[in-house]
Amino acid sequence: MDSWWRDIDDATLNVLAAAGGRLTLAELASRLGMSEDAVRSVVTMLAERGRVRIAEVELARPRALAGAAPRGAARRGAGQSAVIGKTRRSTP
Repeated sequence: MDSWWRDIDDATLNVLAAAGGRLTLAELASRLGMSEDAVRSVVTMLAERGRVRIAEVELARPRALAGAAPRGAARRGAGQSAVIGKTRRSTP
């Protein structure tokens, strides 16, 4: 891996750790001085490697849920904006 990618990954993980492990993409972008789209790409790559997990998503336009939720889906209201958290390992 190129050292500048490693630097970006390390900076992202350090900012997350300093914030207690959970930030929105917008908060992370602001603290890193990067665009939200750039941070989304970095976070997606980190998630694919198991370094972080994407914990929540939010409807862009909250709406009333009509009828039952689709099979296998949980009914929830709008949550927080895409909160990114560091991966935690579970112990048996």
